[in-house]
Amino acid sequence: MNDNQIDKTIQELEKSLPTPYYFKELLKIYRKLGKQAKKEGEYDQSLKYFNHMLSLSNIWHQVYGSKKSGIEGREVDEAVGFLNRFLETHQTLYPYSFAKDGPIQNDVLLSATDYKNLQQLSELIGQL
Repeated sequence: MNDNQIDKTIQELEKSLPTPYYFKELLKIYRKLGKQAKKEGEYDQSLKYFNHMLSLSNIWHQVYGSKKSGIEGREVDEAVGFLNRFLETHQTLYPYSFAKDGPIQNDVLLSATDYKNLQQLSELIGQL
């Protein structure tokens, strides 16, 4: 996929939030992009992608708590209202950063490796 296709896919997935499947698909894309940027030495870009993952996980936990599955349609309907209010307040889906907000306690979406990358990249960039 080229950059335009990736951007288009991300925009389509963002429009489909807060459906749980699309959260997870966005996380997969950002994880892949973050790893690729890190491998290429683009640490600022890599940290941006990992912080996007952190933001999505933070929103997930505000909407669905620690659930990973078994989310009912009514919960998704309630999450739509939450997400609309969130966007009105923050103007973005990605307001959180590891340096400013730290890790999410008992995170059910990000792995220990994701947090290791967030820690290392934040230190490398000089944000911690």
